[in-house]
Amino acid sequence: MKSFGTSAPLVVTVNIMGTAISHKMQTEAAKGGTDVALYICNPPWRPGPSPPNPGRCFFLLKSSFLPQNKEMHSLQTFILASLIATSTFAATWTVLIDPGHGGADRGAVYAGIKESELVLAVSQKLRQRFENDPRFRLQLSRDSDITLGLPERVRKAEDLKADLVISIHANASEDSRARGVEFYVQNPMASDEESLFLAHQESQIVVPTKTQEDGSLSKSKDVSAIIEDLRRQNKFFKSLELSELLKKSWQTFRPKSLVTIKQAPFYVISQGRIPSVLVEIGFLSHPQESQLLKDPRYQKEVAQIIYQGILKYLDAESTVLSSL
Repeated sequence: MKSFGTSAPLVVTVNIMGTAISHKMQTEAAKGGTDVALYICNPPWRPGPSPPNPGRCFFLLKSSFLPQNKEMHSLQTFILASLIATSTFAATWTVLIDPGHGGADRGAVYAGIKESELVLAVSQKLRQRFENDPRFRLQLSRDSDITLGLPERVRKAEDLKADLVISIHANASEDSRARGVEFYVQNPMASDEESLFLAHQESQIVVPTKTQEDGSLSKSKDVSAIIEDLRRQNKFFKSLELSELLKKSWQTFRPKSLVTIKQAPFYVISQGRIPSVLVEIGFLSHPQESQLLKDPRYQKEVAQIIYQGILKYLDAESTVLSSL
């Protein structure tokens, strides 16, 4: 890993030998003006008058922090290197599957189908799919119809030191025509009113807290702010990549399905530092989808779709950073 230049913007590149480049955020590589940028490049990119080729590099991280001197440049480089090194997964990936609701919280109930029971059945089938794959260690946040608070779900993921969190839910709407699969990634505020309403409906709304801005922050607070900013952005980009690959997997198995990616302030995927995606596997309020969802064979197919999406994410992320 190298940094070039002593004045902003700071550019850090990681040159990966003999590996394919993820499609994630490729177009961002051609954009300038970021204070701190990290690119993954293959073949190795050399600094010059032109930015990294977006076809050969993808943008990974950026920070709003503008380094003021050489010392802070070195610190920023070190932080970026550390984050990338620690985000490289080991041979065994730990995945937490979080079946939504449970116990006293039944979730959506339509046509005699309880969301809490449905998503638990799908989660258990997903665990079965992973059982014979030595690359993964998979655990459910709940394995029975029990009440489990949102903070406890997040704490389970952190205690498990999970590499990924997949929260599984089923949707519902007053409009019986509403249908499709939705993947949600973190966002302090929902990108549309519908997503905000759904977060309320799932009892997972996150209320952003105000942060005090102080122009005279100490160096230690500066460092903490840098690390938190980079971690947050790293988590978001990885969550977004996971959601895109899950979407592609769904469209491969079910080409005619309506599949979208959205942002909303769901508690389980917004708290913590682990790449997380919430999946709404279909609408219980839609006559045809509800019939599909209660079919054990379709539940098994849903589990297979999610499994294949996670495999694609593993292939994209488990690259050996040989030139750090």
